Amino acid sequence: MPARDRRFARSAATLGAAAALLALSACSSSVVDRDARVAAAQIRRNPSPAMADLDERNIDIRNRRAYIRDTNFRQLREDLQYFWHQDRPSRLSSLRGPY
Repeated sequence: MPARDRRFARSAATLGAAAALLALSACSSSVVDRDARVAAAQIRRNPSPAMADLDERNIDIRNRRAYIRDTNFRQLREDLQYFWHQDRPSRLSSLRGPY
């Protein structure tokens, strides 16, 4: 076997051994890896926990819904006052009539 082939074979064996050692050392199951897997699972389950949309957090959504609910109830009260004619003073005289 020529020297060149022996060097290539030795380099290939060394590279293969290094790759096997790296692959075996990367597959350890420690507490850190388990925590990382749990964190990764939580991220996959909810990628943006504080965001409900691209620009709104949960608190922003609750604030917006409270504002909308308040506006709707105020408009409903105004509509009911208009319906029962309580939104303006009475046109009837406050003085007693002769009859």
